[in-house]
Amino acid sequence: MENYQMRRGCGRPYNTTCGMGNQRELPCAHRTITGTPTASGKEMYTHIDHMEPAMAYVPCQNFAMTYDLSYALKVGTVFPQLCKPFCGKRGKQK
Repeated sequence: MENYQMRRGCGRPYNTTCGMGNQRELPCAHRTITGTPTASGKEMYTHIDHMEPAMAYVPCQNFAMTYDLSYALKVGTVFPQLCKPFCGKRGKQK
């Protein structure tokens, strides 16, 4: 654990520009309660009445060949079409 570096940006510029790492959790004594929750919580969902229903396109998957169950457990899927292994950073093997 000696080599572990805390709060290191890893070369990511957004860590210093968007305020990440600057936000500190306030202790319970300094928190302010903005409102009391109601028993039903209906006002939390009132904005939904004004929203349009969503639509989705879900293509039908044709069942072709499947992996052997022992191999499927290793790769995380039974279907070869869904087997998308992680190949390292940005698609490059390391």
